Amino acid sequence: MVMTLLLSSPRSGDELTSMKEQLEKDLQQIGLSEKEAKVYLASLELGPSTAQTIAAKATVNRPTTYVMIESLIKRGLMSSFQKGKKRFFSASSPRQMGYIIQQEKNELKRKEQIIEDISKQLSSVIDPKSSMPTVQVFEGIAGIQAAQSDILQTAANELFELTSMDESRQILPLIYENDIRRKILDKYKIKSLYSSKLGSTEVKHKNVDSRMLSDKQKVACDVIIYGTKVLLISYDGSASCVLLNGQKIATTFKTLFLSLWENAK
Repeated sequence: MVMTLLLSSPRSGDELTSMKEQLEKDLQQIGLSEKEAKVYLASLELGPSTAQTIAAKATVNRPTTYVMIESLIKRGLMSSFQKGKKRFFSASSPRQMGYIIQQEKNELKRKEQIIEDISKQLSSVIDPKSSMPTVQVFEGIAGIQAAQSDILQTAANELFELTSMDESRQILPLIYENDIRRKILDKYKIKSLYSSKLGSTEVKHKNVDSRMLSDKQKVACDVIIYGTKVLLISYDGSASCVLLNGQKIATTFKTLFLSLWENAK
């Protein structure tokens, strides 16, 4: 209804064109393709219409319009009915767009379950007695998020962090609601050593004990030690991570960390 009112309100040609273009972009932001957005908006304006009429209004060729309509029907954003020998199509209420979000949530849950099942199966074929260290490399923000997920899934109750606040804040946003970092904070008892040109910027959380390094102790990347693993995060250009998995490696890094810890403020 909101879109219908907007599209039908008295406006100049330029205003209407600009508004349609913006609505098309907004619809693409929630997952519709460019042509799906054009067809949906055209159908919303026209009311119940034939595919030929919708195609002309949307400036999309008729065969493609049929494909877009079928896709929108599957998304719950259009419906059809037969009148005489003709088939008519109409756009559903814009409120139905919430259905798209719910579909995406359901799909994400399904994929999360698949990934969890795969991880369990792969873990079962790894020899737990093997002492050979392993190395994984992650790229970009998505890589950091994958590494954070690994932190959350590891069976450990303490975490040691050496971090440069100045470097990390250039790439990573501050912690926000539903951020996986909040879950990490809630799960672990954390010792955090940090450097910052801004002075004391410690995280205020019941599970975090933080100390600031001296100006002479330069930290160029983040080091996170948990369980048998050590995660190294570099913020040069775009972020990248190296995950080392080995008990002796983790023990050595932890020893070095605790030595710095004793001398920090």
